[in-house]
Parts: sequence; C-alpha cells; structure tokens
Amino acid sequence: MSSNDDIKIEKGNVIKFKDLTLSYEVQTGEVNDKEQRFFHTKFVCKEINKIEEYSTFLRSVRDIFFKITGKQPVSLWDDISLYYATKAYPMIHEIENLMRKFLTKFSITKLESNWIDKNIPEEVKTSVKSNSSNNDANYLYQTDFIQLINFLSGKIKTSSVSGLLDIIKGTNNVSELNLDELKSFIPTNNWDRYFSSIVEFEWDYLEKRWRKLYDLRCKVAHNNFLNKKDYDDVLRYFGELKPKLQTALDKMDEVKVSDEDQEELAESFAISSNSYYEDFINDWKLLEYLLVSLVAKLDGSDESLLLKKGHNPRIFMKVLFERGLIDSSFVMKFDHLRNLRNDIVHNLHYNASENDIRMIYPTLKWCIGLIKGLLGSLPNHQ
Repeated sequence: MSSNDDIKIEKGNVIKFKDLTLSYEVQTGEVNDKEQRFFHTKFVCKEINKIEEYSTFLRSVRDIFFKITGKQPVSLWDDISLYYATKAYPMIHEIENLMRKFLTKFSITKLESNWIDKNIPEEVKTSVKSNSSNNDANYLYQTDFIQLINFLSGKIKTSSVSGLLDIIKGTNNVSELNLDELKSFIPTNNWDRYFSSIVEFEWDYLEKRWRKLYDLRCKVAHNNFLNKKDYDDVLRYFGELKPKLQTALDKMDEVKVSDEDQEELAESFAISSNSYYEDFINDWKLLEYLLVSLVAKLDGSDESLLLKKGHNPRIFMKVLFERGLIDSSFVMKFDHLRNLRNDIVHNLHYNASENDIRMIYPTLKWCIGLIKGLLGSLPNHQ
C-alpha cells in the first residue's frame, strides 16, 4: 500500500491517508488444499464527518490490490453502504407510502368502492403477500413498490386500431374525416388522462424516476453496496416526486371520472392482467365499433355522436336482427362473446385460460368479418 504516496503506514496498526487517520487489522492463512494464501484485511475509520475521504482511501486500496493480484478484492462488510442505506430508506419508505395513499384515495373517492378488488392487474395480485387481509382499502399497502406504478401505466384505447384502418380505407376525401374521432384512437395512460391537467408533469417524468428509485430501493432492500452517488440520486428523486404526488393528492377533488371512463379503466386493467386478453378485448372493441358504424349508416346517424353518447351493443343487435341483416345464430354467438368480455373485465373470480381465449377467437373473427361485409355492401353515404 505504501506505493501510494498518500498512504502512510505507522506503528500500532495505524494508517494515515491525507488528513484521515484509521486503524487496520490483517489476518492471513493458506487456502485448504490449495497453493494459495488469503489476506483478510479490516479497515476502521471513526471520523464519520470524513466518510467520503474514507471512501477515496478504500478505492485506492482496491486499485492497489487489483494491480498486485489481477483480481478485484472481495468486500465482506461495508459500513459506508450501511450508512447511506440507513439515510436513504426513510425517504424511500415515505415516497412509497405516499404513492399508496394517492392510489387508494383515487380508487375509493373516484371509482366504485370495490374497484381495487375488481380491477387490479394479475401481476399486482401475485405480488401481494399470501397473508394479506381481505380489506380492499389496505390492498395497495401490501403491493410491491414497482407494481404500484402499474396502476397508472395502463394505456386506454377508446377504439381499436383496426377500426382506424377501416375508416381510412372507407374514406375518399380527407374532408370526410372527423378529427375528434381520429383522436379517439390515440392511447393514453391513466396518469396523463386524469392527473396531467392538475399536476405539471407528464407520465414519462413520473415513470422514469419511479423505476430508477425502484432500482435504488432494491439495493437497499437486498443489502447491495450503496455509495454516495446512489444516496444523492435517492435524495434527488425523492425531492422531485414528493411535491408532485402531494399536489396530485391535494387536488384529487378536481379529477372527474365518468361512468364510461370507469369502463375503460376496467378494460385497461384486464388487458394488463393477462397478455392474451389484449387481442381479444381490442378486437371486441373493434366489433362494437363496427356495429356502431353499421347502425349509423343504416339510420343516417352521426357515428361520432353515437360513440360519444355511449351505446348498448344489444340495442344495435336488435336493430340489425329486425332488419334481417343477422340471424339468431349470430345473436347467440355475439351474446357468448359479450358475456366472456364482461367476465374478463368485471368478474374478479373469473380467470379465462389462454386456451379458452384461443378456442373462442375464431368466433370473434367471424363476427367481425360478417359486420365488415355488411358495411362494405352499403354505399358510403345514405
């Protein structure tokens, strides 16, 4: 170690490093059945106000050991990491529970009372400890840190992208396109949809910092080595996120969630609960959209108004059946698909398997094809 001019080894197992004084111990021995020797070295610094100087010393020692052996020395214990982890954890704990408070209040005050229980993503459900209570209001307080963000990340698509393609194909002039209708195809996540107007930062800002904070939280929780830069990052992300979340919490009363929004939220969480639900639900939405388009063309109605007002698909089915455009077999197939969709979206205890979805999917595609055919047989204008 004396090869470093800043390191001075003195009597009494004392080392001087610049203005720092520390003690050391060395234990050595042979590795069993190996022609190798180990050195167990312990350094002790009691000057807590010089912790960064101590960190610099340890880096210098590691560099020296690496040059001698060609291998990085193994750290058995690191009180510097413990020091920063102890300072970082209270901030992580506070911001984590502030997010839980925020999500819990949103679900209780803006959605139906058992919304959490009905609409949590499957990956969130499985992350909750097996000994959790049945109290819905406490559910989010037993959810893992990273899973909390999934309640806000779900993208809501008010119409299927396939429906957008159909609109474009059926349009001869750009003046026929409805801007509001086209905007309905843009996916929006739950944060931007409900909170970006009352808090001056967007989803990307929140997600990026939350995920970085999660990585740092894992370092603390799993006893990985935490240095000053890591601690400074925790301090920065905490300082950036806390006032934003608190503002969103304080302005919760300004958030409005319509009945239609609740339905879209339920669909977005169903999609996030199982990957194989996504195609089914999106194609179901396409089928609904095509039904609206067909009825609008038959009646000479404004399609965009029907979409905005909301609709009951069974009413449109009745119109088509009475006009002889579909038969009872189609109605039965449609009702079966609709019941499956409602179970997936609204029934907490229903769990359709991937095979269930695969078996029913040809029926859904057949229904879509039939309605598309009916639309194609009609002129663009009535």
